Amino acid sequence: MGNQEGATKIELNNASHSEHSQLTNTWNRGREEINMEHVQRTQRLSVIAVGQISTIRTQGAHNGPILA
Repeated sequence: MGNQEGATKIELNNASHSEHSQLTNTWNRGREEINMEHVQRTQRLSVIAVGQISTIRTQGAHNGPILA
């Protein structure tokens, strides 16, 4: 293997590692965004559920008894 060929293989190897790192970083950022969106949705649903429970307790469920 000549010097030029060896240098080219090293460059390709370095480029491959760099591209892999970039893809890994992009993947991880995507996962973080999905996880954060899931947390936010869960929090919103919790707020909605608590509000509905409060409404049921104060107004009664379907004209039924008021829960204490």
